[in-house]
Amino acid sequence: MDARPGIVAGVDDSADGFVVASLAVSEANWRSVGLRVLIPQALRGEESGTVARRVVPPLRSRFPAVDIVVEYVCGPVSDRLIEASSDAAMLAVTRALAGGRHPVLDVWLPDRVLVQARCPVMVPGHGNTGWPTSRGQILVGVDGSDCGAAAARLAFEAAALRRLPLRAITIYCVAPRAHDALLREGQYCAATAQTHAHDLLTASLTPLSQEYPQVPVTAEPMYSPDVPSALIEATGHADLIVLGARGHGPIHSQVLGPVTRCVIDYSQCPVLVAHGVLRAAPLAQGC
Repeated sequence: MDARPGIVAGVDDSADGFVVASLAVSEANWRSVGLRVLIPQALRGEESGTVARRVVPPLRSRFPAVDIVVEYVCGPVSDRLIEASSDAAMLAVTRALAGGRHPVLDVWLPDRVLVQARCPVMVPGHGNTGWPTSRGQILVGVDGSDCGAAAARLAFEAAALRRLPLRAITIYCVAPRAHDALLREGQYCAATAQTHAHDLLTASLTPLSQEYPQVPVTAEPMYSPDVPSALIEATGHADLIVLGARGHGPIHSQVLGPVTRCVIDYSQCPVLVAHGVLRAAPLAQGC
């Protein structure tokens, strides 16, 4: 292992606890970095120790080369996770630990860690019950936003680390059946929407394809009247979906974008949330 930023996992006694730990240790192994497992001290003495004894030994047995450190956290785990994100390559958290109270406003923010973390954050999908299994591709949603650009870079990195192809999707909502009528009226039509979607994918992916020539890429402009549903359906064929924390909509800075929020709720694979500023994390030697 080297001194590059490691992976930090927030693990509790929920059903997601071991899934998050297994995702985190797999990511640490791909990146050749260490793993810190944060367990709430609020579980109290023996209970928090039980979580560690249940979760950590299988991780060490399967990935003996990964340096794993367990830390029991007093106080709000969300605070510790956000603090740890300053020098981490990635966080992995259970849904229960992804929220927290705002330290100034004293209101509950269900996605506080996902929004305020300074590095990408991974949460498990609803179809995940144990060790990660491969479906053969990484999926990324491209929308032209700053967060979407960070997601695209992160998706290429994930595909390179796993040696998997990348499927990049951008979704347009003008129905093909409306094409003729809209075209006659001189309005924005399906053909124009599809062209713009294709151009967006080309502009977003071409520089990254040059940077990651080893990653096979499929670029797919897709029509759907419901963007989240289309992405959720696509997650059934992916190892991981990478999305920006927010798109172009007028979303408050303390709230996830509605598409990302919906995909997290229903994704069939893990979701990796990227922010507009993505700290570079060089690949391990040989990747």
